[in-house]
Amino acid sequence: MNRKIDLHLLNYYVLVPRKPDSEGQDDHSNTKMEDSDIKYYCCAIDLQDQKRGTTRVSLINDIFRLLDLRHEIHEKAVMHRVVHSAIAMLSRALLLLGDKKPRLNELIQLEKLNHALQSEDTFFQHLLNICEENKGLLHIEEARRILLKLIDRRVYRPLIIIPGDRAGEHFRFSNEPSNESEKTEFRLRTLATILDSKYYSSFLLFVSACIEKYLQGIFDTDNDFCNYAKKIYEGENNNNLVDQAMAIIPSRVIIWTIPYKQLYKDPAVMVSLGEKYLYQIDTLVTKNNDFPSEHTSAIEQMKNSIRDANSKYSALWKLYVFISDGLFYTGIYNKIKDNILDVNTNSAIGQHEKRLDKAHDLIITAFETINEDWNKCCEHYPLVKDKKNLLERHADNEKFKNLIEKWIPKYKDEKKYKENPDATKGALSTVNISHYVHSHPLQEEQGRNCRDIRYKMDYKPANKSYSEAKNSINPKEYELLSLFKNIGLKDPSILTELEFNHLIELFDEEAYQKYKLTKNHSDGMDNLRFLWLSGFPWPEYEGIKPEKVSRSPRKEELQQTELKLQIIPQTYSEIGNWLLRLADKRLKDKRVRERFDENIDTIAGTIEGILKSLPQESHQEVFSDLEQRFLNESRLIFNDIKEDQIIYTLKRRWQKSDDK
Repeated sequence: MNRKIDLHLLNYYVLVPRKPDSEGQDDHSNTKMEDSDIKYYCCAIDLQDQKRGTTRVSLINDIFRLLDLRHEIHEKAVMHRVVHSAIAMLSRALLLLGDKKPRLNELIQLEKLNHALQSEDTFFQHLLNICEENKGLLHIEEARRILLKLIDRRVYRPLIIIPGDRAGEHFRFSNEPSNESEKTEFRLRTLATILDSKYYSSFLLFVSACIEKYLQGIFDTDNDFCNYAKKIYEGENNNNLVDQAMAIIPSRVIIWTIPYKQLYKDPAVMVSLGEKYLYQIDTLVTKNNDFPSEHTSAIEQMKNSIRDANSKYSALWKLYVFISDGLFYTGIYNKIKDNILDVNTNSAIGQHEKRLDKAHDLIITAFETINEDWNKCCEHYPLVKDKKNLLERHADNEKFKNLIEKWIPKYKDEKKYKENPDATKGALSTVNISHYVHSHPLQEEQGRNCRDIRYKMDYKPANKSYSEAKNSINPKEYELLSLFKNIGLKDPSILTELEFNHLIELFDEEAYQKYKLTKNHSDGMDNLRFLWLSGFPWPEYEGIKPEKVSRSPRKEELQQTELKLQIIPQTYSEIGNWLLRLADKRLKDKRVRERFDENIDTIAGTIEGILKSLPQESHQEVFSDLEQRFLNESRLIFNDIKEDQIIYTLKRRWQKSDDK
């Protein structure tokens, strides 16, 4: 940003004499004076042009340009939605890590000599190492998935953005200040505080988890969604289910905002209109003093400028709901269901857009439910310290169920109101959902709104992977194909390679075997729905999902095992042949393969040099690392099979400096 402060303003800073008992004293001063003859001085900008007997109006504009500059920096950088999406994702990943997340001194390493070398790469690698050490736990795997998306800058997209000016009009709270100019700030501070509190966190996380399943298609309609929520609060002996619901942490839907106090700054510059009038600007405009007529215009200008600053900062504050781009996609579940039921897939986008619109309404209603509940809490807790203590502890089971019980009927009432043709209720969110919703990657036109490279480039049918799975000894793949047969999938080629691999990863063999023994087991779509319900509190499946998911070896683990059984390449020729075999297996994109073939000699030479500098026991790890990088490329995760990046990465990780 080519902006800077105009230092011309400093020419008008003066020391102005001031006495604590004078009429124009600084209201914020705590200074006590024992000798009335002692003069106190204050730095201030002199708005009085003594030579011409007028007010320097241009200085007032210069002062507020400082606020405008700060606002612009916040608007274009600090408060940018992509920035906050990334921050929200990292925050959710750390929440999912739970007690496994690293301590601060582990990340910054201030007690170690190399603490200055702790960079973004080291930070993410440390978190990924924690995920690797604890793999198998569902919440750890979800954290890892978020971290990999952040590394690739595949940030979540906004489902809802509510600017502060709209939020200030919509959400009302008890005990609001009578001054209209202070109401918006009070409402936004209160709204940010309660939405970010422990007290309402379990409810909002549960709402987010339900929205995630709804957008994946697990609930066919919003009525099914509401009926499910009723089971949470209506049952008398469902404490175990409620405990699960209160403990759930979704990874693909994140409600996010910042405290308003971190955003707005009062224009507290000291100004002088002669020795008699010495105030902060924000204090000066609230005074009812009879200022001389020559100052009336300047004071009115300051009032208007402050109102303008308040308005800008209110609009800059946002309440976000971020979701993974995969939830703007019509989804694998819906694709398979439409194929089984012979539904016209051309209407998939329109149906999913309606689903997104209802998800928006469900979340807004949850916010309104919290708004109303907090107003009632304030009646019982009039003291600030009592409110603070309440918000800093988690709500109990009864409160959790009570919030859901209020939320669902309220949504139904809002739904009836919205369907009323005479309804004139204005929209809160500024997001146009139609700019994000997209359908099948195999149909390029329907995927035009996709923002995520994983979906945009996933255009290869899963025919080859499906054929390989038929001959696989992996029990997960065998069970998945059996499931397809049982539900009547007519054309498996409708799936892409990444979608097919994703279904294999979702498949929890141990839980599925238990599920097939239950009385709720059927051969219909419930079998398929089960893949997306691992770890989610579902009444029919209660008690059949283990805390630690037993998983068959993943493909990359099997491939690394194969590598260990091979002779590790040592010579330039052996390394080149190994790279070519790996490229044949992994680099399916023609352009990527051509670029790699052009640079294979340089890459092979670099690897040979690195191997010579390392002990024999480290050679295996070098090739395992390369194998993983090629696997990432095949999944379009890192996309870095380039000469310069491969060589740079190899040298940075494996080549030691001379002084070590």
